[in-house]
Amino acid sequence: MTYPCIDAIELDWNSCFARSRRLTGMNRYFDGPAAILETRGPLARDAAALQRWAQVAGALSRALWNDEAALCQHLHAHGAELLIRCPQDQLFTATEVNEFAWEVAALGDDDRPVVDGFDRSH
Repeated sequence: MTYPCIDAIELDWNSCFARSRRLTGMNRYFDGPAAILETRGPLARDAAALQRWAQVAGALSRALWNDEAALCQHLHAHGAELLIRCPQDQLFTATEVNEFAWEVAALGDDDRPVVDGFDRSH
């Protein structure tokens, strides 16, 4: 079956992560829920990009949940798994935070602060 309307659209899909999902309970990394993202692309295992992710994800997590963020990075042959531990009722938010932090990190090595004066009302 073909879909002419969809087939006519040419998308340049160049996502910097393969998948992003929620872990709803205990898992191999944490004793509770977490958001997990699998990196891909040229910076998937880049140390500077992974450090930048940790800075952004940590800053946003601390601002949202008022405690020290629990982050985890697991490197493998094709990239990395990036995790943020969070409260059970904040899994969707943590998934968005994780995706945003990695997208910022994958943009490059810009030294400007990305998270400055985070406003909880937005």
